[in-house]
Amino acid sequence: MSWETLVVGHFKLKEDIGEDIAKKIISELEEVLEDDGYDEYEFEDVNWVSHVRGDKIKEVVEKYKDYFVYFESSVFYLNEADENISLSDGKIEAQVFE
Repeated sequence: MSWETLVVGHFKLKEDIGEDIAKKIISELEEVLEDDGYDEYEFEDVNWVSHVRGDKIKEVVEKYKDYFVYFESSVFYLNEADENISLSDGKIEAQVFE
């Protein structure tokens, strides 16, 4: 099953860990977050056909908890839009907050 998600967060790894373990942690996080890469360990990813699950992220963080200075992440499941605007045949239909 797929769903739409927005995942935002950031983390910092301890400075004294080796490059190999850092690469392994980042690789596993990329896999569970379905992300193609990070910009200095800050991530924001909108995934329209997602399999991202908080429990999978938590498993990776728990596995490597001793290597993090901190880790923060939020997963938003985008089941339906809060506002909709549609233009078709010159007619606008909108459900918006006013």
